[in-house]
Amino acid sequence: MGIGWVPNDLNFIVTLVQYFHSYDTDDARPDDVRQTGPRLIWIRKLPSIGGWFKADLKMSIDHEDDEDFSQTLEMQLGKMVSPRVGFYGEFFIGDELLDTDAFDVGAGLAVRFMY
Repeated sequence: MGIGWVPNDLNFIVTLVQYFHSYDTDDARPDDVRQTGPRLIWIRKLPSIGGWFKADLKMSIDHEDDEDFSQTLEMQLGKMVSPRVGFYGEFFIGDELLDTDAFDVGAGLAVRFMY
């Protein structure tokens, strides 16, 4: 469940809570999954470059592991080169700054196609 907020023409904010629950456990993985995943997403239009900036804070509360809390931050900077094609770079932060077990840091480049 989530709510989108539009404070002005340049910013869009999403507050979101996801819930994950395993309804059928595979014999190879005996652990049940019961997690709550709050998220905070901020997207800012960058008209001067025809692009955007996005920050996505993903949190997880593991109810099967003594309410263990972890979080990751994904940041994205992109530019549309035509109305249907764009490029963007992503930077991921985990253990390096946020003390989580997911990953330390990461980066990537991608192409966006709108259809």
